[in-house]
Amino acid sequence: MGFIRSTRQTGLYVNENPQLLFELDALAEDGTVFQTSVRKIIPITAMAGMVPGRAIPIRYNPDDRIRAVWDYHPDESLAQERAARYLCQKHPGDLSYEQRMELLKNGVMKKALLKSFRLTGKEEAGDYEAEAAIQLAGEEQSGHTFERTLYVPNTALEYLIPGRYVDVRVIPGRENLFVFVLDTSVASGIS
Repeated sequence: MGFIRSTRQTGLYVNENPQLLFELDALAEDGTVFQTSVRKIIPITAMAGMVPGRAIPIRYNPDDRIRAVWDYHPDESLAQERAARYLCQKHPGDLSYEQRMELLKNGVMKKALLKSFRLTGKEEAGDYEAEAAIQLAGEEQSGHTFERTLYVPNTALEYLIPGRYVDVRVIPGRENLFVFVLDTSVASGIS
């Protein structure tokens, strides 16, 4: 699995679809991070989603990590586990590996009203620390909110506007461990 650091067009087109060169932070099997690159023809309709922070499936040669290839048949559970480990390394003060895996295995998707969202001014590994408070849909009358501090990539900021309904993943009974679930093109430390 790799996380996009930068993207640029190579100048090659196939049926009007451009080839992109992705510079990636890739996750090795041992949990270390290394830099590599991948080239791929991307449909014009998918170009907007190819943003820094997005996870993409890759395969690489352990003896030559300079170039990787797109993985068309990724192992989803392995990818989720590696992404959880990567995010724990990237933001050690955020959710633990066990909490992230529990959210993946036992979490449920819900709509929530974003009551407040404030950047703290701290930046870590290219993401912004933020304080967020949500209220689960259908529970607005109770006035019960869940708050937590988390890290978000720059690409997610335009979606996290107080007063908006957002998708979250929560563990029933432990809703204070929520994560935002955005389009995969903006997800990073979110879900």
